Amino acid sequence: MADKYVSREEIITESKHWTVPEAKDQSFEVTIYGGGGSGSIETFNGNISGAGGGSGYVTTATLTLEAGEDIEIIIADGGEGASGTTAESIDGLTIGNSGGTTFFGKYLFAAGGLGGFAGSGGDGYYDGGDSGENGEGSVGNNGCNSQLSEDVSYSSGGGAYAPNAIGRGGAANIATGDAGVASGGAGAMVTDISEYGEITRRIGSGGPGLCIIKYQKKI
Repeated sequence: MADKYVSREEIITESKHWTVPEAKDQSFEVTIYGGGGSGSIETFNGNISGAGGGSGYVTTATLTLEAGEDIEIIIADGGEGASGTTAESIDGLTIGNSGGTTFFGKYLFAAGGLGGFAGSGGDGYYDGGDSGENGEGSVGNNGCNSQLSEDVSYSSGGGAYAPNAIGRGGAANIATGDAGVASGGAGAMVTDISEYGEITRRIGSGGPGLCIIKYQKKI
């Protein structure tokens, strides 16, 4: 009797050891994503700007693997965002953090996207948006511009979207600006201005990495 197979797709979002199953021709299509970079903030004369983080890089390969082999899969963290309160008179720059690298055993790796820097979006598979501009990609990657008060303006870049991953780029017009899987976080966001002129601000975090494995499983 001929062997029978069924199509399988495994989506792995946390680091783990994975045992290679029996499959047709022991062939596996593996796609991995690095972590997304976080956004940036720059404050100058009370005006706030920032750029989005880049999406994680993507690596895809078809591998021939031996049944029973133990493979360590390391899923990257996204770049961590930042938050804090500053007076209007304080100038400064917070550079975004890069995402981590995802590994599929000894076979594949995918680097993380870079964090935003001042008004320039971080590099990645898709690049984060410059200050006030959309990130690259197609989902939830919008930047924005706003006049918060007579003296304070706000310009933020959207995070880049990770292609075909689960999630979206960080949007600069929402409270967190955090990204979905492997996407970049949004740049500078202002959540509150107090009566004393203090500004509560934060930047969006990048999304974590991802691993997708497709194969014909023997049944």
